[in-house]
Amino acid sequence: MAEKIENENKEIIELIDQFVVRQRKEIKSQVVSRQTQLATLEQQLLLARRELEIEQQKLSRAKIDFKRKIEQHQSGVDEVVRSMLVEADQASFQSAHRIRK
Repeated sequence: MAEKIENENKEIIELIDQFVVRQRKEIKSQVVSRQTQLATLEQQLLLARRELEIEQQKLSRAKIDFKRKIEQHQSGVDEVVRSMLVEADQASFQSAHRIRK
């Protein structure tokens, strides 16, 4: 009887050991899978950061170019206004000169 109980206990222990071994293998497999996923996500993050840096540089250059074009346009407008004021002054002077005559 004691021998029968001892054999049953050994079978139970062996089944538990087998279960533990299977669970460990499954957990190790899941860990490897998650590590692979993490590595992939880290690579994607690095690529996304690099792309963001490139886009920020493009945006910065575009802002500088836009400001330069606005300044050039404003300079051109200022020149036209100055020219028109000079013409108006000359016309006013000529008109006043004709009136005096």
